[in-house]
Amino acid sequence: MSQINVLVVHEANDMKARGIAKAVLKRPDMTLVPGRKDPNGLFVAVDEVDDLLQTLPSDTRCALVRVGDLDEKDDASVAGWLAARRDLVVMLIDLIHDRVRIGLRDPGLPWLLDALRELVEREDPEPQDRVVNFKIHSAKPPSPPAPPEDQSQPPPPETPRRTLLQASINWVHALLRDAVARVPVDGNDLNIFALTRAVLLESLDAPPEGARPNLPSNLTEAESALEDALEKVDQNNEPLAVASRVFELGPRAFRMMVLTLAPEFDHRFQRCFGFLLDEMSRRVGTLGLIGSLLGIDPGERAEMLGDGALTRWLVFDEPATQLPAADEPIRIDPFLGQWLLGDPIALSNDPRVRRVLRLEPWPGASLLERYEEKAKAASLIEKLQPSNQNRWIVLDDEDPAGWRALLELGSHNKLIRVEAQRLTGIDLIEIEESARRIARMSKLKRYPVVIDVTETDDLENEPLRIFLARLHRADCRTAVICRNEAHIVQLLGTPLFELIPDLALSMSARIAAVREAAKNAGAYITLDSAEAIANRYPLSIDGLEQAMLLAVKRPKNYNAEDPQLDRLTSAFRELASEGISHLVERMNRFSASTMWSCLPIGNNS
Repeated sequence: MSQINVLVVHEANDMKARGIAKAVLKRPDMTLVPGRKDPNGLFVAVDEVDDLLQTLPSDTRCALVRVGDLDEKDDASVAGWLAARRDLVVMLIDLIHDRVRIGLRDPGLPWLLDALRELVEREDPEPQDRVVNFKIHSAKPPSPPAPPEDQSQPPPPETPRRTLLQASINWVHALLRDAVARVPVDGNDLNIFALTRAVLLESLDAPPEGARPNLPSNLTEAESALEDALEKVDQNNEPLAVASRVFELGPRAFRMMVLTLAPEFDHRFQRCFGFLLDEMSRRVGTLGLIGSLLGIDPGERAEMLGDGALTRWLVFDEPATQLPAADEPIRIDPFLGQWLLGDPIALSNDPRVRRVLRLEPWPGASLLERYEEKAKAASLIEKLQPSNQNRWIVLDDEDPAGWRALLELGSHNKLIRVEAQRLTGIDLIEIEESARRIARMSKLKRYPVVIDVTETDDLENEPLRIFLARLHRADCRTAVICRNEAHIVQLLGTPLFELIPDLALSMSARIAAVREAAKNAGAYITLDSAEAIANRYPLSIDGLEQAMLLAVKRPKNYNAEDPQLDRLTSAFRELASEGISHLVERMNRFSASTMWSCLPIGNNS
């Protein structure tokens, strides 16, 4: 876990600020930045903050806790601190009434420091999202809530959390216990590994540490509870419920998926599978055993797995082209299993997915602050929702960076970004496998897919066609950023697309982005100056953001009339020149290849 530098700021020697500083010292994941005026170095005075922020390394994350009776001056100070350090987050703690004694409530304040870490770890928050306000009131017990005015209307019940998962675990527990109890025994009830049925049943009857004590008393009760949870699956957003909806699983298919997930629930379930198979080295069920537990005969089993949802959505960790034999172990796909159990990034960790994905956001969205661009970005994302009859949108323009930035802006980082050039050199079967897993991730997470094909000059048609066809078959909502819409439409082979030939970003949008880049770099320019810069340095939106970041990291030239603006325009000039040199280099290569292709065969000159 990475360290966070924490400044505890107060105007005077205050016991409350001192208590928070001491709590920070006890945290292994935080480093307290000592103040210079406090003899013990625990907290920082307000007028010390600016200097201390400049001394902290730029590659370490930083948080500031401001304690005290806050007023308008604090708002101005916070704004200045946030502008001076982009990675800084600020927590404001307003102490209401001097009689509050924090020590009586929670001397360590772990809830506050956990909230501080959560705030620091947000991905690229806006300045206003990097500030959180806490108001600490008296610690007296809260008054009981007043009864509702209309006694005939009961308050709405709390939304259940992970109810389907818990019902599934309880059902697996009851099912396996019942199966173990029905195994006939001879003699002293020993199998070859000296594990008695009685010992295993006793183990199952003892709830694991942290488990709920109200387990169903029998299999019938567990079945009924699972049926009730499945009836409410449409109103449930836990991963297991989402998978049931997306995969369109029937009752038996759902139970089969849950039984293959069972070894991940509880190690005792692994022992049950070994006992039922009379081979304790086994830790997962076989297709034959799971079919027997569910009462599915071989014919029904083959029908379910032949071209059913479980196979179509790659639920099992088996080759999609063949069914496992009845005595072969059957496991859930490990990345799907981790996601079903609550790991939000498990699906994107699959190597067959990662090899074609861009995991970090495309640059440029941070400079689009006008209403016009935000509205256009929202409209783009709306076109990628299931309510739109067109599954595809094709974005054709000479400004692919503009489309990428708009999609980032509208999606709030909820995109699956595919860079088509990564398909080069991959076997066609593997390309289809990657597309199927990306389609599964898109449907489960409800993220649209964006495919950038602007850098795929050397990619053959067939890999891209296979990739697009598999996404289309899975009904994925997908945007394609390209430079030749006719070529993409030909590969799609479907009328279910919408072509958007507009310019991604207008000239006024680029001028506004130049002004935003200047503001983020600490400079101020007029509208006329921004227009002149935009015309002189024709950078795309990602180039503008890169120039801004380059300028911020450079020292100021104090000999210039405006040092901050000078370092920004220097960065614009360098990036624009680099882009022109690359263009000239590409044109030279193209001219050379054209010349050689035009020479007659056998020419020795």
